[in-house]
Order: sequence, then C-alpha cells, then structure tokens
Amino acid sequence: MPGARAARFALSLVVPALVGGWWLLRLEDSGSGPLEVDAAYAVEVTADRARVALPFEAGERYLLVVGSLGDAERRYRVRLSAEFTAARPLPARDDGGIGNSQLRPVEPLRRTAFDRGRAAFAAHDVASPARSAGDAAAAQATERTFFIHVTEGPLDDPRHYARVIGRTLAEGRHVRVYLDTQLSPRHLSGGLGEEIVRVLEERVMPVVARNVGAWRDVDGDGRFSVLISPWLGRLQGGRTSLGGFVRGSDFREEFHPPLGCRTDVLYLNANLRPGPHLETLLAHEFTHVVCFSERTRSGRALPAEDDWLNEAIAHAIEHVYGESWSNLDHRIHEFLNDPAQYPLVVPDYYTAGLWRNHGCRGGTFLFLTWCVEQFGADVLRRLPRSPVSGVRNVEAATGHSMDELFRHWCLAVYRSGLTPPGPPLARGGASFASDIDLVGYQSQSADGGLAAVDLRGRLTSYGLAGPRVAGWDINEAPLSLDIRGTAAAYIEITADSGGGLRRIQVEADDGTNLQLTLIPLPANERPIECMAAWSLARDSSAGSYLDRRDGATLAVSISAPEGLAIERIAVETAGGARRAVDCFDAESLLLCRQAEHAAGGDRCETFGLPTTAQPGSALLLKVVGRDANGRRHCVWTDVPAAPRSGPERL
Repeated sequence: MPGARAARFALSLVVPALVGGWWLLRLEDSGSGPLEVDAAYAVEVTADRARVALPFEAGERYLLVVGSLGDAERRYRVRLSAEFTAARPLPARDDGGIGNSQLRPVEPLRRTAFDRGRAAFAAHDVASPARSAGDAAAAQATERTFFIHVTEGPLDDPRHYARVIGRTLAEGRHVRVYLDTQLSPRHLSGGLGEEIVRVLEERVMPVVARNVGAWRDVDGDGRFSVLISPWLGRLQGGRTSLGGFVRGSDFREEFHPPLGCRTDVLYLNANLRPGPHLETLLAHEFTHVVCFSERTRSGRALPAEDDWLNEAIAHAIEHVYGESWSNLDHRIHEFLNDPAQYPLVVPDYYTAGLWRNHGCRGGTFLFLTWCVEQFGADVLRRLPRSPVSGVRNVEAATGHSMDELFRHWCLAVYRSGLTPPGPPLARGGASFASDIDLVGYQSQSADGGLAAVDLRGRLTSYGLAGPRVAGWDINEAPLSLDIRGTAAAYIEITADSGGGLRRIQVEADDGTNLQLTLIPLPANERPIECMAAWSLARDSSAGSYLDRRDGATLAVSISAPEGLAIERIAVETAGGARRAVDCFDAESLLLCRQAEHAAGGDRCETFGLPTTAQPGSALLLKVVGRDANGRRHCVWTDVPAAPRSGPERL
C-alpha cells in the first residue's frame, strides 16, 4: 500500500527518538521455519516494547494487530519505526544483555461443541410467582409513580430526577403498560400499548427466558411494568433522545425513590411505533430486565455487572431474536470505521464519558457474539448468574483468559468476510416460533471470522469493509498512533521500494499492556487504487440510475488487477455518529459506470455516483472487490470537502 495513504487514517506520522531496551526477534531463530501466509503469530512483548525482524525481499507484506489491554479510559501512544538490519545471524543477546523475544503461532482456543441450547437451557415460565391478597389488591391500582433522571447531573442526586405519574394504558397476563399523564392515548401511534403487551408476552419473554433467564417481580404486583413517557425524548436537559432503557437501581432494595423505583419496569419513548424496530428494542431492553433480575434475585448477593457486558448480552439476545438490525447496524459500522478508538471493557459507560457510544456498543456485540460462536450457547446463560462480574465473568464462562480472548477476537474481526460467507440462517419473520433459541448463531465461519455477520458485506444501508486498516510503508516516516485501552489498531506493513531484512520496532506508553499479533499476507498483491472528486454537473451518460437522482455526483475512478471484480462502493459523510450513507452494489454500479478500459494488466473503471450527501462535503469511500480466488480486498479513501475540477489521486 503506498505510504501516502497513511495520512488518510487519522494517524499522525512522527519521527520519534527511540532509545534502548528493545527486544529482538529474528525469524531464523524462532524455531518455526518460514512464516505461513495468513497464519497468525503472537509477538512477545516486554515492558510495552518489542522488536521484530521481517524480510521484504520478495514483496512480502504483513498485517500487525496492535492491541492494548490497558485502562479503557486512557489513550496510549504507540510508535512504530523501521531500520535496515544485516541479513546474517544476529547475536542471541543484544548489547544490553536482554534476550531475544519469541514468535509463536497463535493456537486455536479450546471450543465446546455447538449447542442449540434445549438441554443446557431449562425452560423458564415467564409468569410471576403467586402473590398474596394484599399484593393482588395493589396490582389493581390504575396509577403509579415513577422517577426518571432527566438532566446531566449526578445519578445519586435526587434533584436531577423528574416525578412521573403513569396511568394504565394496556394490560395482559404478565405485562401492564402505563402512559405518562403528560400525554393522552391520542398522542401515541395507534395500538402501541396493546402491541407492546403482545410482543412482550408472546414473543420476547419466551425467547429471553429460554436463552438467558427469568424476570423477577420486584414489587410483587404480578405484572411487569412498562412506562411510556415523552421524557425519553429530552433527557440530559434536552440533548439526548432514547428509544428505551432499563435502570439497574430499580431492581435493588438498597436504592430508594427517586434513585430507584423498587419495581420491575421498562421505560419507553412515546414516539415509538409498532414494527420490527419496536420488537428489537423490546428484546434488547427486556434482556436487561432479566440480567438485573438474575443478579438481584432473593437469596443472591451478586455484584452489579459491568456496563459493557450488560450491553453485550442485550445486543446478543437482540440478534437471537432476529427481527431487525436497526439497533445494531450503525454501531457495528461505527466500530469498524475506527476500532482503535472504541474500548471494549468499560465498567461504567456514564462515568467514562462513553454513554450511548455507538462504536463501543458495536464492539461489545461482536465480542460476545464471537464468544458464543466459539464456546457454545450456554455462555449467555452463565453470565447473569455468575458470582463474579466483568472480565472475570467472561473468563469463567469461557475457560480462557482475557488476553487470549482479546487476541483471538481481534483476529476474528479482521478475518471476518475475507471470504464471502454462504447464505445466512433464517432470522425471525414468518419462521418465528416461541421456542426459538440462538437463531443466527453457529460455529466459527470458514474464514476464521464471525458467522453472525459479514464484516465485509452489506448490513442494511451500510457497506462494510472490515476494520479500517492503516497502511505503513516502512521506507517512509515512522508511524505514531493512539489506541484506547482494550482496543486495537490494524496496520498493513509494506516496503514499496527496496527489499531486505528490516527491524520493526514498537514502543508504547507505560501501562498500555501492549499485545502484538503478526499475520504474513500474500506477497506482491497489487491493491485497488481509488481516485475520487466531486462533479457538480450531472452527466446523463451515466444511465437511468443516475437520472433518478438530483444534484451533484461523485466521480470515482478505480484501478484494479484483472480478475478482481468490484462488489461494492460505500459513500458516507466523514463525521458524525449516524453518518449519511449510500451503498452501491454490483448491479447499481453497472448503471453508474461511465467508462472502462484496460491498462498495464489493470482494469480501470470510472463511475458517476449520485450520492445523497451534501455537495462538496467531506466523504469517506470504501471499495470492496473480490479476486478470482474468492478473496476480498478493501480500500478506504477520504474525499476532501472542497469541490475539485476533476478526479485527483488521494
């Protein structure tokens, strides 16, 4: 990959003064012989530093996964540099008396047989236990008082809570829906209350009971409460709108109103409508209800679960439910766009300033989904009942240390979709049954990635291109990047001019808890080249597809080796949590093609793409192609905000 591309990846290039204390790895001394292409090798790291000698004589390329197992609330600087080294036996010890580090193949983790879950997951009755006459009388109340935290103030300050009166809107055998008295039923989408009752009782509750556990009737009224309130559209002083949430403090006896309502309750936004997104949201939030219930059930004194794992479990069941990607697609997309900036292990999202962080949530889903694919369905059942929480909980459920899990997961994220998957399993819809368990989960995919989602395919309106990979030509400047704790960056290392043996040096800030994994890539692969610029004049020669759109178009020129077919081009605005996106698959690209010719063994194509983005705005392009062997290749290109007179190499 040309070195000039490195500047496009939000990574600053600096020339650090790297001093002493380096560890050395020489391939000839690794004891494993030549490195196998596409195999993964763990690089030994000492004191957050490492050094590895790599040959580049025959156009060799390498992917280096640079991970951190440090504090998720910190950013760590990692510096990479390279120098020539003699292609001769190197001393076993350097001048500082420090022994050489080791390079070892990454061995597969022990895996349990895949279990659809019927034996491991004993069925749970979703009904609440029988109640006394006093409880039954309380259950007839048509109004209840709830409290919602509505400002940006501390969660433990009662002054930042609003008192809400809810009046019964709809009721079923297990569920009672209340409406905030600020509203009348005519303000809601038609039949919303009845639909919430139906979806929860007939569909969501059985699925969550089978795969996670049972809900706890905290207040003893014989019903699970749902409060619909417009407050959810103006939280944090009006800056935040949520579709729904569940609050752990409501399930714990030690919290008194308004800090906790001492009731089993789910809060929903009054702007919701019946449909797939509502069902997905209910599946996600009711999973939180069950997780809080399992950890506060009578006779247990389990520690509160970490936020990241709570969200991971809820997103995993949301996927099990299989009705819609609407609560996950943008989160997976955001995580892949910059994986180094989205930490995995965040015990408290609110205090870490990562509440509602889409990239973090996308990462948690991918991690726990991968764990379920690796270790079986029972993982989801074990987590809410464990006497430990967070990282220790995951380690106990899988039987592996977090550093092992993190390394293998990072590799799975990279490998997912390198080879297009087969047809997906059926999800939800007409095939839905109340005894559904773990729909969409299966054992590890053939390419070593995730089976649940193709990370180089299309996900709803989003075109995915795997985790963003930064290119580093070692003949140019050293590379410097920032990584959050429990996050990883992906670096493709090349030497576009000149071969020989190069010594790659990696140094990170103290406390990074650096983890390095090396993958030799197929040598001498020519990458896809992409040029793009705004074209303010419409061009009818682009065909009828373009004629249906108004405004400016994006002129895109792509050069790719013969035999490599372009599968997809995704165009999206270059900022914001929910980016404006356009995804052009092979069929629509045919309609947008303006020119095609061959040059020097490459096929060059020009497209006029009718993007919905504001003309002249900064854009990000992702191009995915597939070669004759079925391997996918991806390239990322930034398009500057200022319009240009014609395509310009970026």
